[in-house]
Amino acid sequence: IRPYKADEIIAKQTLREIRCLKLLGAHPNVSKLLGLSINDKKQELYFVMELMETDMHKIISRSEQTLSEAHIKCLMKQLLEGLKA
Repeated sequence: IRPYKADEIIAKQTLREIRCLKLLGAHPNVSKLLGLSINDKKQELYFVMELMETDMHKIISRSEQTLSEAHIKCLMKQLLEGLKA
């Protein structure tokens, strides 16, 4: 991977993540990897993923309402379903 040619460890981790995302692409609890984009000038690699309306950080930290036990159970179930794949 060109942006990481100087750092073999990061290159291997990035390739591993790309492979995992491609394998899990059809899973309903995992964001799909749609493509990759490289900015040669800045030596950066971008993951192009499906648009999500929100993320876990916004749900947990910015919500004025505390998460109920039912919300927590639902989120944990989705996380575990993603790991199960």
